[in-house]
Amino acid sequence: MFEFLVTRMGFTVFAIEAPFTGAWAINDYVLTGQGEPAAALAGLRFWTWQTEEVLALIHWMRAYNTSPEHPRKLKFYGVDMQAVHQEAARVVLAYLARVDPEHAEALRVLHRTGGTGRQPRCDARRDRGATVSD
Repeated sequence: MFEFLVTRMGFTVFAIEAPFTGAWAINDYVLTGQGEPAAALAGLRFWTWQTEEVLALIHWMRAYNTSPEHPRKLKFYGVDMQAVHQEAARVVLAYLARVDPEHAEALRVLHRTGGTGRQPRCDARRDRGATVSD
């Protein structure tokens, strides 16, 4: 199906329900040939995608991209954002450390504390839905 969409309809992106940052390694392989596609696929952490068919699709995308007949290169993206993955936080923090170290440290604190700036705490009354004043 994807081959048809690419060759007949001009599509260039394959998007899958998987972590956005987890798909970076697959996209790197598809675009540059760098990396190990099976390991990159395992990095998605979704057992449902650990199939020969998905791996074959990744290989097909890489082969397509190596041809000079195809100037518009195919890309592989994850579109799942339900969880903050360490890789995403690492990339953002590394960038901020280069361009704005003060804000990088503030973001590190927020990341460690779940976004509140305070250390997380367990409160049984809040967990049961009761209102708790700080």
